[in-house]
Amino acid sequence: MPRFKFRGNILLIRIMTKGRVIYLVESNVDFKNRTERLLKNIWGTTTVKLFSSCIEAYNFMENQQQFSNKEYPDLVFLGEGSSEECINNFLNYCSSSPNETIKQTLIYLLLSPLEPLTDTVLKQKDKIKGFLEKPICTEAICEIVRNTDLAS
Repeated sequence: MPRFKFRGNILLIRIMTKGRVIYLVESNVDFKNRTERLLKNIWGTTTVKLFSSCIEAYNFMENQQQFSNKEYPDLVFLGEGSSEECINNFLNYCSSSPNETIKQTLIYLLLSPLEPLTDTVLKQKDKIKGFLEKPICTEAICEIVRNTDLAS
């Protein structure tokens, strides 16, 4: 359950979770760093893995199979820096993986206001849990928590 705390006039929200892993795929370093801080402030002891492309994230997931303590994502934010083909391959990998943990990964697409949805992405819409406009705000993250079981 979320914890609410006031610091001056600012409402701080912290959602306690049990070792969640979030992948953030984004080429813009400033956006990536700000979003990582926001996610850690909201989610508490969450592991946030940063990637510059879908290929990096995919390779990381593939390499996790060799370890006993795997860091498969509970949630993936796909942002800029990845081609349509890369996003398409990543979505296909997650949805067709024999690993149930990967299949249950929640994937959100991060869109800048000027970025139209492409035909390729629209064809994969059933594999995407939702779309978030950049920059990500606290309310959008809290909405994800309310609509999923990520807070438990």
